[in-house]
Amino acid sequence: MSQACRGELLGATLIEDANTDTSRHIGNWRAGAPVTKLAWSLQQPSPPYGWSVWNPASEQLSPQHVYTLVAWRELNVTNAAPLDFTTADLSALKAGQVLVSAPDAAGGRPKTTLVSTEEFARRACK
Repeated sequence: MSQACRGELLGATLIEDANTDTSRHIGNWRAGAPVTKLAWSLQQPSPPYGWSVWNPASEQLSPQHVYTLVAWRELNVTNAAPLDFTTADLSALKAGQVLVSAPDAAGGRPKTTLVSTEEFARRACK
């Protein structure tokens, strides 16, 4: 799930090891219709109302990498808070929980934290 506070989103990209010399895009999705909701998930009904695969992620996620999910209105222009995660982060998820990006106190790249869906809704766009 990702969070967008303004505008609409048309696509999402999954990047392996973003911001490194070995980064690569491993999956891309396009929305069947612009996404204007505060929160969204790639697990939605099929097109024309859900997401379609533009460039499928053809491999399993690996514990040796950090993945970043970004959403965009224009290709290569991120319009929602990016979410960095690992396979360990995904394994820790339970029903009713969401991975979110939290600001880093030192001003660095946001940290990923696990919160309830209720906490996610409370924090939205603040």
